[in-house]
Amino acid sequence: MSEFKPKMFVRAIHRQVLVVARTRIEGTWKAYVFPVPGSDHEAEKHLWREHGSQLDESTARTLFGHMEDIPYSS
Repeated sequence: MSEFKPKMFVRAIHRQVLVVARTRIEGTWKAYVFPVPGSDHEAEKHLWREHGSQLDESTARTLFGHMEDIPYSS
């Protein structure tokens, strides 16, 4: 069995606001919104751990429609 590696999808909704969606080992996903300095989104996307606020399912699905067939984590 291979080791689980979460997938992360990133959307900038403003230069200084990112939203990330991360898959979870149990086959669900969760999205987080957080402020960033806005200088390098690739480097800043990992700030969700310290500064991210969980999004409700409706908002998350609006932003990440391609994940419509995957259950959202509660």
